[in-house]
Amino acid sequence: MEQKFTELHSTLDKLSSRVEDNVKRITEAENRISDGEDRTTTLENKLTELEQRVKILTDRAEDSENRSRRDNIRILGLKEGTEGNQAVRFFGSWLPEVLGLETKRGSIKIDRAHRALGPPKKNYNRPVIIKLHNFSDKQQILAAVRKKGEIIYQGDKINIRQDLSTQMSDLKVVSLNVKGINHVIKRQKILSFLKKERCQIAFLQETHLSDLEHIKLRRSWVGQVFYSSYNSKSRGVAILLHRSLPFTLDKTISDKEGRYVLLSGYLYGEHVVFGCIYAPTIYEASFIPQLISDLATFSSPYLLLGGDFNCTSDPNIDVSPPQSTRSKKKRTEVTLVTEYDLYDVWRVLHPLD
Repeated sequence: MEQKFTELHSTLDKLSSRVEDNVKRITEAENRISDGEDRTTTLENKLTELEQRVKILTDRAEDSENRSRRDNIRILGLKEGTEGNQAVRFFGSWLPEVLGLETKRGSIKIDRAHRALGPPKKNYNRPVIIKLHNFSDKQQILAAVRKKGEIIYQGDKINIRQDLSTQMSDLKVVSLNVKGINHVIKRQKILSFLKKERCQIAFLQETHLSDLEHIKLRRSWVGQVFYSSYNSKSRGVAILLHRSLPFTLDKTISDKEGRYVLLSGYLYGEHVVFGCIYAPTIYEASFIPQLISDLATFSSPYLLLGGDFNCTSDPNIDVSPPQSTRSKKKRTEVTLVTEYDLYDVWRVLHPLD
């Protein structure tokens, strides 16, 4: 009996020793895991810090790039070699001649003019980049381009536009009349659609949302929301900005009738103004004048308006059958377009549709 207890005691000692060894191993493993977790947390914090620094530096680089392009214009479609060996002298007189500009001595002062980098290619005309000496000359040229419309030179169609950075020129903007997004499922479908389209700026009309419900649009890809509410059954507009868009707000105006929201701020170093508009379905004499009055409080060379104006741009093209007369609503809209040198992006891109 005593021998059995001795064997049992010996077995228990061995088991106890093994348990102690396992405890030590588990403790060591736990310590190693803990150290690993601490190191991972430290690395994650450093990574976050580095990402923030990279974003700041990227924003600064983009800001500097856009500032350096502030006085630039870009000419597309001009045949290679047209400017000869003295590009500055050629374009100084060519621009006033083609656009019909009145200038001193018949020329515009240009600092630099050159083709885009890269070797010439067959059947491809490299863009011309021109740095003007005066910003006012750039504004005058762009205004003349809008007024002239189509530019033809030596049988080729020429486009003259601002020389913006890739980030500014590639902005994806979507305007939708959503006809009410009170229902959570429809709201989510709209946001998912905009995300799928890689939308960076969204203009929404007829949201039918309260202030609180508008704020709830700030989710998923949406970083900033600006809105004008009316009630849950009519009107309401909103501007959604992608969370990755480095937009810094300067000023905003929201119409009390849920008809429009206007905002200004800085994007990639440029001062811009955005507006989302839902015009009345019937003629209201005070609407456009009030909108123009509010827009007049902003000062920026870049104005982008999106929305539903509830009238056609050109009754000869946009109405079936075509109409020769313009309504009162259209005539007041023309006042807005003329006041700010605006043009219909859709009609420019699709002149015959």
